[in-house]
Amino acid sequence: MIPKNCIWLFISDVPSAAFTSKDVAEQWIQDNKLSGVLTAFPLDKSCFDWAVENDALSVRAEKIEDKKTDPKFIASCLPASLAHFHYHHGIKD
Repeated sequence: MIPKNCIWLFISDVPSAAFTSKDVAEQWIQDNKLSGVLTAFPLDKSCFDWAVENDALSVRAEKIEDKKTDPKFIASCLPASLAHFHYHHGIKD
């Protein structure tokens, strides 16, 4: 899923670039023959809040309320349902 308002982050070992357009991001990745993951992150909202709103958490329903008060889980939440693409030497896997 691509959030309505998002930023595309390229992450190899660490986040190294942010783009407002997937097309521009992919061109940069191809031009530089990079390996890593391009992910759409929601703007002005945490990934956790976005996942709760979009029913995109891989947590059983009865556990979601517990997770809403778990700072470690909230801070590390990166739903697999967020649009993401893998690249190897600039080529999409």
